Amino acid sequence: MLFEHCLYALFHLLLKLNFFYVNGELLNVRQDINKNNEDAYYDGDSQQFNNIQTSDCSIQCPPYWTEPVQQIQSLVYPAAAFVSLKCPYNGKPTPQLTWYKDDQVFVPKSYELSDLYSIDNYYLNISKATMYEKGIYKCMIENSLGNISRSFELRVQGRSFDRAVILSQTTNQTLYEGDNVTFECYFYSDSSPFVQWFIQRSIFQEFKFIKSAFKI
Repeated sequence: MLFEHCLYALFHLLLKLNFFYVNGELLNVRQDINKNNEDAYYDGDSQQFNNIQTSDCSIQCPPYWTEPVQQIQSLVYPAAAFVSLKCPYNGKPTPQLTWYKDDQVFVPKSYELSDLYSIDNYYLNISKATMYEKGIYKCMIENSLGNISRSFELRVQGRSFDRAVILSQTTNQTLYEGDNVTFECYFYSDSSPFVQWFIQRSIFQEFKFIKSAFKI
């Protein structure tokens, strides 16, 4: 009887400390969730975690979480911090992972800002957070048997005063005399941009004859 009381007390102590067993391994929920978000703090009251599903995937199974996750997670990062959003999953057939930002499909390779984003297995990484990265991110995992999803509300505090990042590569252009020509310079900056165009190493002052194209 004493042994059973001791086990009961130990079990409740582990729950209070956010420890639990998965496949015989003792895990800590808070440590696992924070290890890739050292610069972030978590907004709001204590957030609820989804339990890990125990599915027999020897043949087929719908997508399931392989780690405890929050259905909606609020994150606040300082400007210029590295952000890593994680959706750990499994399933058979192999599920497809799709990322969304503010309800729009988010494919970093289609953005001029592709150098600032990367998708690495379960992670969506943002190399340098700015005010433009704030929003609602969602990962949708689905296969022929079902789907699961979770969302991140990302907020960024402050502004990054790092130098602008040039995103486009310059290319030479060959035209006939009298043709119009447009030179474009795509860059990314969290500060108000000041753009100057140079020709033959001297500042070209007649900007009304030059179309300045840039994206922030």
